[in-house]
Amino acid sequence: MSGLKNKKLRRFLLIAIGIIAAIFAVPFLFTSAILRYYLGKSGIRGYSVQFRSATLSPLGALTINDVEIDDTEESAGRKLMTAQRLRVEFAWTEIG
Repeated sequence: MSGLKNKKLRRFLLIAIGIIAAIFAVPFLFTSAILRYYLGKSGIRGYSVQFRSATLSPLGALTINDVEIDDTEESAGRKLMTAQRLRVEFAWTEIG
């Protein structure tokens, strides 16, 4: 009976660890999609922000590739900024 309990406990712990690992992996696997969603819901008005891809580093760096920011109000159609690569570094302890 004890062996069956240990086997069930081990299976439960493996599943729990797998779920926790998946939750922590989501921001790293879907960085571009999360950033696009955030920019769409943010309070940025009058500017169109487009980029090709984004990556998130476990060491605290967000790298955005092929960034273009366009003005959509006063000077519509005019590019305000273009960058081949934009890197933002942060400390995970500062987020929250």
